Amino acid sequence: MRSYRNNPHLNGIGESLNDSLEEVRARMDLVKELGDSVRQVDILPYHRYGVGKYARLGLDYPLMELEEYTDEQIAEMRALVDSYGLKTTIGG
Repeated sequence: MRSYRNNPHLNGIGESLNDSLEEVRARMDLVKELGDSVRQVDILPYHRYGVGKYARLGLDYPLMELEEYTDEQIAEMRALVDSYGLKTTIGG
């Protein structure tokens, strides 16, 4: 059975939550151990697309303090994942 690996990333407040290159590398080492069962890795960078929806519902957006990724940070993550020889997408 072939599978896809979604890899959500949260840019931390002060310290990174799970987005350091060491963290990405550790997850990719685990994915690589799964062998041919994983065909693709989807990098899912945090974004604030839900802010408007929360506002329309009269709710506070709980993740406002998280920073969105720069294009450079996303490219760096993608290059690392690509180096493992798997198809990589940004945003799924």
